[in-house]
Order: sequence, then C-alpha cells, then structure tokens
Amino acid sequence: MRYEQNGDLVKIATTFHEYVQLSKQFRNPTEQSSYDKTNCKIKEAVLREFFGDALTYEEMVERCYDGYNAKAIGEQRRKIAELFQNERPMDEMRVSGEALDVPTYLSGDPKCFWESTTEVRKARVHLCYASNCTSGVSANRFLNHGGAMAVLCDLIADQADTKISCYVSNTRVFAGRGCSVITIKNYDENVDIPRIGATTHPSFFRRIGFGWFEGFGTSVGKPSWTGYGCSQTGKSRVAVISDEEFAEWVRIDKDEIVVDLPAANIAAFTNEHTTATWLESAINTITEGLRNGQKHFTLWD
Repeated sequence: MRYEQNGDLVKIATTFHEYVQLSKQFRNPTEQSSYDKTNCKIKEAVLREFFGDALTYEEMVERCYDGYNAKAIGEQRRKIAELFQNERPMDEMRVSGEALDVPTYLSGDPKCFWESTTEVRKARVHLCYASNCTSGVSANRFLNHGGAMAVLCDLIADQADTKISCYVSNTRVFAGRGCSVITIKNYDENVDIPRIGATTHPSFFRRIGFGWFEGFGTSVGKPSWTGYGCSQTGKSRVAVISDEEFAEWVRIDKDEIVVDLPAANIAAFTNEHTTATWLESAINTITEGLRNGQKHFTLWD
C-alpha cells in the first residue's frame, strides 16, 4: 500500500488483494459497512436493489474471490484489433543490407550488414474506471457497468498491452477528500474478468470501500477520519483530485494511451440495451480517436 496526504486530500494506492484484506482489518462491525436486513425493517428486495447479490459484508468478501463474473453483455472482441498497433523503426544485422559493420565483418560473422526495418509493436493502453457511485444508483446499473467494463477491457487487452486501474474518489471522507486507486492488472498480467466484476459490484464500494472510510484514519493515527461523504466520478472527479495529480498518482506514463472510463451512475447503464449502445459508441470513439492520434479518451458522457 502507498499512502500520501496533500492538504486535505488523502491518496491511497493498493493491489486488489490489499484493498480487500485491509478493509477487513479497518472496518467497524457496528457501522455502515455491516448494515443488513437483520437490524432493520427494510424488505430484502429493497436491499438487493442497493447491495445486489451480496447483502452482507462477508458475502461481498466472498464475491471478491469466488469468480463473480460481470461479463454480462456478450462478446465484442477484436473489433478494433489493428487500431491498437503501431510500427516501430529498428535496425537489424543481416547477411546483406544497407551499411557494413566493419568489426563484425572482420570477425568473420556473415551477419555484418545493418538494414533498417520495422516491427509491429502493441500500444500501451491504461484503462481507468470508477468503482463508486452515489446512493441513488441501482445494483442493476452496477451490473451493466461491470459488463461493459469487462468486455471493453477484455477487447482492448486482446490486442494491446494494457494496465487496468480502478479508483474510488470522494469528498467528505478521510481528511476531506479521498482518492483510492486499486491496481487490477499490470502490463505483464492477464485480464482477470472476475476481478473487474467484483470491483464493479455495488457492494464492493458500499461494503469494502466503506470499511476503509470507517477505519483507515485510525490506522494512521487520525481517529477523526470517519465519514462516508459523496462520490465524485467522471467529470466531477476534479472536485477531489486534478487530472494531473490523478495521473501522477496512478502513474500513467506519457507514452500510454489513456482510456478514462465512467462509473455506473450515467444513464447509459440503465439496462442491457442502453449499455450495449454505449459500448458500441465507446468503441467508435476510441477507433476514431486513434486514427487521429489521440492519446487520452474521457468516456464519461
């Protein structure tokens, strides 16, 4: 885990496993992370609308590791295959070519000529999506959002070198503002679709994330850091952290193509049909942008 405070902004960076396990350590069993039907009169159907199919904290921890799969809206792989490749000039030593390398020639090595050529190199694409939403977003929207994120990440990773980050950004938490970044996949790893499914589950934020709000402050000697605040995602993320500081904290390199993905709160994730329409539009936006040499995509609207 990395942790840094800049004024009232608290920045945290973890792996997926660290985020889940430290939440278990930080959470307060009598607070919001543990809210369930046994201590209230709310009907289970209403709770499921809010928490999805993990009605308790313990059930959400299970969802993090039991293969929960949010890939719910079908396969759309390889549609933008060639657009995530580019040519890189390079020199190779060959038997015949454009320029003689004298030391190599005198050594008797027949491969003593330099010849310019190119090779196809996959682009480096950094995908960032929000895990959290405000209270009014239904569990069904989270499911559709998770399906879209999984398909898009899977599709792009099939043809590009990808890194995937998930983030939680809120005001009125910790010292005032909080941005937690969870590494879902590094460049040398395979896409873990169930992990994307878990982090886009409504109870991941409303259980696991709340556990951080309840106890992280105490863990660093700040017992007053307790509050659930307000989610700030998409274009509202700037209320928590600037794009420049976000990129620095997430460690987005200058040569990466950055795809900044939305949270579940936008209307596009209302149902499977609207989600599929959004996904098609997102692919078209990325396709057109790549043709024009675009390096940063914000797919929030």
